[in-house]
Amino acid sequence: MKPPMSNEKRSKIIIWAFLIALSISHVVFWILNISTYGYSMHSIINNYYSDSYKDFFNPIYYATQNNPYSEGLTATPLMLLAGKFASYFIKHDIFGYNISFLQHFSESTLVLFMAMMMAGLLFALVIFSHKKGNKALSVWFIFLIFFSTPFMFLYERGSIILLTTALTCIYVYGYDSDNKVTREFSHIALAVAAGLSIYPIVFIILSFRKKRLPNAFRCLLYFALLFFLPIFAFGGLGRLGYYFANIKAAISNAFSTGIAYRIDIISGINLISLCMGKGLVETTPILIIIWAIIVLVLFVCACTSKSKWRTVLALSLIAACAPFMAGEQAVAYLIIPLIMLIDSDEERIEADFIYTGLYIIMLAPIAIKDCIVNLSGNNGAEVYIYSLICTVCVFFMVLMLFIETVAAPLSGIELSKRKREYAKLNAEKAKE
Repeated sequence: MKPPMSNEKRSKIIIWAFLIALSISHVVFWILNISTYGYSMHSIINNYYSDSYKDFFNPIYYATQNNPYSEGLTATPLMLLAGKFASYFIKHDIFGYNISFLQHFSESTLVLFMAMMMAGLLFALVIFSHKKGNKALSVWFIFLIFFSTPFMFLYERGSIILLTTALTCIYVYGYDSDNKVTREFSHIALAVAAGLSIYPIVFIILSFRKKRLPNAFRCLLYFALLFFLPIFAFGGLGRLGYYFANIKAAISNAFSTGIAYRIDIISGINLISLCMGKGLVETTPILIIIWAIIVLVLFVCACTSKSKWRTVLALSLIAACAPFMAGEQAVAYLIIPLIMLIDSDEERIEADFIYTGLYIIMLAPIAIKDCIVNLSGNNGAEVYIYSLICTVCVFFMVLMLFIETVAAPLSGIELSKRKREYAKLNAEKAKE
């Protein structure tokens, strides 16, 4: 019997398959983009003029108002404080107009460009400094990631996720360092990321798993301080009541709105329901129960997986998909376990090739002429093709993690059939 492929060869196949397949998709995309006069890019991003850059400009605009949370804003107090700081770089008489004027004013768009450039540079430096292997391949990898579909959407929204992903990446690479300064700095980075966007705080599980308890509790303390102290710049703790009311309203809205440009679990459930011809799921308790089961499964996978990159993948899926109304830009969190998958020294198994294929599908720029499909004919039931692609890939990842981490060990399945046969053959030869 032919022996299984060596681990080194499997790793090379994963790396080169990812780089070559994604490169080909980029070449095809840009050729189509030129030949269609930009329609290829137009077809995969949220291209409504009045909605562009909202994630960036909303906190800046409302940070200059008397009660920033009076208009339904869900940005954290730290994000609001960052918006207040950014507003000092823009002429203040602009804030007397509406937010749409701010979005397309030359000074404010320049501030947006500089902020996104600095966040992107930080992310690139983190990847480049920690990624294993040839540095030329690292630059190639970074280029492909930064021009992938979710990153295009991230730039179009002006999303803070670019920065929070970079900070979370710093934590993942440094939380278990032997250097105390590096370890402390990584926990501060995670606290800042969570202060800006809340969801990265789930990565603190890594510190608890490694029994870095003092660092973990200090990180939680830093996070609490970064969450509560900034609110005093906007009227004190009383403003938090408005903030939590806005969060509650946003969650309620998530159950009644459509699924366009979203990859969260709730929209994923509704997408499956639409594809089955059932329409949008309106029974909130059912949605909550299914959502809770999926999140619980991911937490179990994160706490029990023996594979480091799979642990990070489970946490990244929680950060990206557990929030209600999570947009396609949240796929950026999944880049962290992707780097670990490609650089992993763990034993390669068949599932690694499937994960690689799912990543290629999610990141590849795909131009589709008719990007909207309305499966039920009702408003709110529009399915955007890229959202469909990402949602399917994400659910496959959740299912695979569950099978690998929970279902297979419980059923006693640890090796593939081919490997078991090969091990049995070797045992028989040893007896002879």
